[in-house]
Amino acid sequence: MECAYCNNTIEGRLIKTKEHIIPNGLIRLFPEEDITFMKERAFKDNSGLTIGDVCNVCNNETLSELDNYGNRLIGNHFMCSLGIGQNYNNEFQFEFNFHLLSRWLLKIAYNYDRVEKSDSNWFTDNINYILEGEGSFKGNFSLFAGLHINMLPVPEEVHGKLSLSIIKNPKLLPLGVTYGLYNKERNREKTISSELIENIYIFRFSSAAFLLVLWKDGYDEEKIRFEEKITRLFTFEKLVPEHDLYELRRVSEAFNCTTGYGAISGKQGLEFSERLIKHSIHGRNFWEARAKYTKLFSQDFFDEGRRMIEAIEFPKNRKQRRIERKKK
Repeated sequence: MECAYCNNTIEGRLIKTKEHIIPNGLIRLFPEEDITFMKERAFKDNSGLTIGDVCNVCNNETLSELDNYGNRLIGNHFMCSLGIGQNYNNEFQFEFNFHLLSRWLLKIAYNYDRVEKSDSNWFTDNINYILEGEGSFKGNFSLFAGLHINMLPVPEEVHGKLSLSIIKNPKLLPLGVTYGLYNKERNREKTISSELIENIYIFRFSSAAFLLVLWKDGYDEEKIRFEEKITRLFTFEKLVPEHDLYELRRVSEAFNCTTGYGAISGKQGLEFSERLIKHSIHGRNFWEARAKYTKLFSQDFFDEGRRMIEAIEFPKNRKQRRIERKKK
């Protein structure tokens, strides 16, 4: 068996290890959220989904260093609820090391694709960048960042909060998800895509949202056009190696707070969804409505409701069975 990263045969001093899809450091930040959602299935895995095709050297050295950077980034800067009160449309400043961040996200996407048994040729062709850094940088991907802010008049826990998630090939809808549900306009651009895109990934890690686009050969001019559309029609901020500081804005609408990021709304969609939410609560501010709702129920109430739902949806969950046995 060969290591998925260094291609060395796993034998002798090289030992097969388990590599987490979502880094273990992030999972520990959310001990109550140990449900894994994959493309066509969801399951409660208790300790995070792993894949066992990585040698101990790659796992414990380079990949561990990338995880340390990413885990610190999320843990130190994105664990708070941004956009409190009237600040939900404000810009917030963040600092990124472009190469460490992009290599970390590429590693996670590569792990995800191997678990899904998807074509991983793009990653094998670019594995040197993940392992070695900017000296192997080809520029054949686009990276954007934004903020996940709860836009519901109730806590996200009511709909099943998903603070850690990876979605592959989401729909990019300039007019928005909610807009499309209420309007049937024609002759307007509905989705953003390109035949030269290999794959798109959206990562939501707490309040951070990262959009990663992988490009096929011959992408140069198309990449420029695509990035221009994203920055013009959406609220994502393009990340580049030359800059460290960025002003990030909200990229979430109410739909993303209930069902995740299978679709992403543009600026018009965010505005439409915001107006619709305010209309649904008779013009009140949704953060005030949420604060009032939260006072009606304790955290124990939300925790118990979550446990009841999980007991029904995941009856074979080992952790839940242990809890029930202790009660007896």
